[in-house]
Amino acid sequence: VAEFTFRLLGEGQIRQPNKIFLGVPNDENWESYGMSMPAYIGGEHPVIGFKWAAESVYNATQPGMPYGLDMVLLSDPKTMYPKAIMDGTIITAMRTAAAAGVAAKYTARKNSRVAALIGAGVIGGMLARELSRYKLNVCLLEKENDVATGASRANSGIIHGGYDPIPGTMKAKMNTAG
Repeated sequence: VAEFTFRLLGEGQIRQPNKIFLGVPNDENWESYGMSMPAYIGGEHPVIGFKWAAESVYNATQPGMPYGLDMVLLSDPKTMYPKAIMDGTIITAMRTAAAAGVAAKYTARKNSRVAALIGAGVIGGMLARELSRYKLNVCLLEKENDVATGASRANSGIIHGGYDPIPGTMKAKMNTAG
């Protein structure tokens, strides 16, 4: 999908205006922020959408609360009716990993057999998964004694954020059953 999307971008079938960043209390010294990323993808199955990415320094100090929160809204470009509203955390990790995989496919030496990745967070794990699709030995290096203990520690890396909240936390209170 990532490679196909890059092709559409190269053909001018994707419009992706600048991101809109809003830092609180201000853009230079933010304690939290929200960022809107609009895009239109044309082609055989057109869609218009927004990714909402937000981060909160406060959340990182709270057990069970993710530092970063991502949401994706996709709409039909003709009717503008929503097609999907999704948690974007794992989608972001998968897209970032896939983009790096496509880059590696076209920029790595043709005789490469080993890929070494540093950092076993959500994105590093997804990148290892993506690169394992190719004829490579993938080595994922992590300085901690477990995966996803750094910046990823508060991001569950699962599609539904309500799967495993700690009872009584803000995450548990804000999730809808389902």
